[in-house]
Amino acid sequence: EQATTDASGVATVVFGPPQAATMWMLQSVIVHVTGAPGSSASVYVGTPAAANLRAGTNKGDLDSADQSPPVFVPSGQQVTVQWVSAGVGNVATATIQFEVVSA
Repeated sequence: EQATTDASGVATVVFGPPQAATMWMLQSVIVHVTGAPGSSASVYVGTPAAANLRAGTNKGDLDSADQSPPVFVPSGQQVTVQWVSAGVGNVATATIQFEVVSA
């Protein structure tokens, strides 16, 4: 998923549930942003809020977070990746690896 950074240097991408009414395990997140080596990226289950923070990197470009153990994502929830200090008009990309869990 990709997003363009806004005037505040923030970009947000959202990964919805892979299938309706399923639980899933987030195994890894890979982040990249063009032209912003000083950016950072945070990974949330749900919306960007301190209580929802599950992982992050102070290097928001060409970095990954391998979750061991994987992060549980409840049915109906999304995973949000948000960059800050990523410049203006840059392209931020996140890729996730996950496994669907039986109910």
